[in-house]
Amino acid sequence: MPSQIGEYTCTRTLGKGVTSVVKLAQDQQGNKWAIKIFKKNDPNLNDALLKALKAEVETLQDKHHNNIVNMKEFHEDGEWHRSGNRVEKVMYIVLELIGGGELFDFIATGGPLSEPICRFYFR
Repeated sequence: MPSQIGEYTCTRTLGKGVTSVVKLAQDQQGNKWAIKIFKKNDPNLNDALLKALKAEVETLQDKHHNNIVNMKEFHEDGEWHRSGNRVEKVMYIVLELIGGGELFDFIATGGPLSEPICRFYFR
């Protein structure tokens, strides 16, 4: 069942971490995004992780480049409207959607990358 954060309708989960979940989302114009969601009541979201999150946002705010995942927006006081009329207080980052999966999974299934391939990806 889709959930809602701001103007975005969230569908499937793209990934999970210790303090966040990344959902595939669509805006009202039909554009697809990745939304990184942090629950405000998560006990794992300590001061050090909050500081790292703010540093990530500050770093991405002014950066727009073809070789990085670009940030569209950040909301510190959001609400995640979930099924069963549940509403959770969250912080979230709306990020450009990049296809192809995670680099970790690519390496884990395919083994180490050769030097020429590393140069291609990390130039």
